[in-house]
Order: sequence, then structure tokens, then C-alpha cells
Amino acid sequence: MFWNSLSDAEQQHLVLAARFELGKVQTQAVRQRMVDIFEQVNHDLAIQVAAGIGIAGPSGNAAAVGQDAIAPPGGRRAVDRSPAISQENTVKGVVKGRKLAILAADGVNAGELQDVKSALVGLGMLVEVVAPALGTIKGAGGESVSVDQSFLTAASVMYDGLYMPGGSQSADTLKGNGPAVHFVNEAFAHYKPIGATSEGVGLLAASGVSRVLASGSDPLNQLNAIPGVIVATSAGDRQAFANKLADAVGQHRFWARPVKDAVPA
Repeated sequence: MFWNSLSDAEQQHLVLAARFELGKVQTQAVRQRMVDIFEQVNHDLAIQVAAGIGIAGPSGNAAAVGQDAIAPPGGRRAVDRSPAISQENTVKGVVKGRKLAILAADGVNAGELQDVKSALVGLGMLVEVVAPALGTIKGAGGESVSVDQSFLTAASVMYDGLYMPGGSQSADTLKGNGPAVHFVNEAFAHYKPIGATSEGVGLLAASGVSRVLASGSDPLNQLNAIPGVIVATSAGDRQAFANKLADAVGQHRFWARPVKDAVPA
């Protein structure tokens, strides 16, 4: 029931998780036995796991599990799937309590950062500024911006999405910062919503995301065409931009995003 109830993306995640764990097992016979156990759950699951761990497939020694064996006692109807199990059926459109990271460094456009942050906080979101070091960073106009986390103390997996404001100095610094680029790559590869304005768009385009962009075409239009990516050459109406970003966060993940193995996670 658990396997049948998962969305396609969740099933693939489970397959990769099984490959990860069994890939660390050095004894092939043990890996084979686990594939045989998966065969009792679902044939496709067993075949997909086997393909990633050096096993040809189920050995044929797995005992068949018939419907009678899994039917509930008392003659009650067997349940082969449940919508409650899949996260894809969770409530969408709710952003209160969702957490977003703003990536910034010295020279950031403090006006864009603060306006978008305030708008998101006003919608009930938790927003943190992540920078190369803790303390404060200086905005392009000399403003002081408090830093909540550094790239040493935070990772994209701790957030539901991210935003990169403008500021050429900030963007250039982050382009050359390995942990910052990794932060972007990982969030993108995990199908999370990403927003960028002004020079912050350049950071997104300079990350591994560039691998899914066609050469010779306008990167701005291409980025906006990617599900869950909201970019603009300037923040413009910052409340409107924040609303678009919040709407994306409310959708949780964007499984149709063209990543596969193109962007390193």
C-alpha cells in the first residue's frame, strides 16, 4: 500500500534511497536478498533498485505474496492505496510557517532585500539572511544588514525555498563562493522554489542551473519558464514579486523541473 500510494517523484526518491543504502553493502548475496524482498512488495520497485546496485534482478526465490496473505482480518476490504500517505496530497497554497533563505554578501541591494523580506514575513513566512559569515553585511548604499546564518551553519535542506536579491558586488562574491553556489544547485535539484532579482539573476544563471539553459537564447526568459523559478531584472513592484515567490513556496516542490542529473546536488 505504501508504494502504491506514492507519487512518481516519491517512488523515485524511495528507489534512490534504497540504492544508496544497499550500495554500501559489500556482500552481493545480501543485496540480492534485499532485492528479493522488494520483489514481494512490487516488481517494478525491485527491478529499479536492482539496476543501481549491480544486481541483475529478482532471483526468483522470493516467496509470492498473494492477496489472501495481505488481506486484513475479519473479512474487511483490503486497501491497496491511501491518498493520505503521499505528500503530494498535502494542503497547497499555505505559506505561514514556511522558511526561506536570502543569499547575500557585502554590496547587496539592501532595499530589494529588506522590501522582499518584509513582504514575505508579512505573509507569515520565516525568512533568514544567509551570508559568507555571521554578523552583518554592508549594503551597496552603506546600509547594515543583519545576518542570521552563514554557509557553514546553514544548508538549503533547512529551507523551503530561496531568494537572491540584486547588488553586483554581492552577486560576484557569491558566484565565487563554492558553498553559496552549492546552496543554489542543491535547492534547484531538490525542486524547491527559487527567486532572484537584478544581479541576483546572474548568480542563478552562473550556478549549475546553466546546464539546463539553451545557448543563444535569452536566459531570463528561459529561467522564468522553469517551474518554480521566479526572476526579474529588477524587483519592480516588490510586493508583487514577493507574492509570486510566496505562491511558489506554497506549492512546495516542482517535480516537473528539468533537472535529472544535469544540476549537481
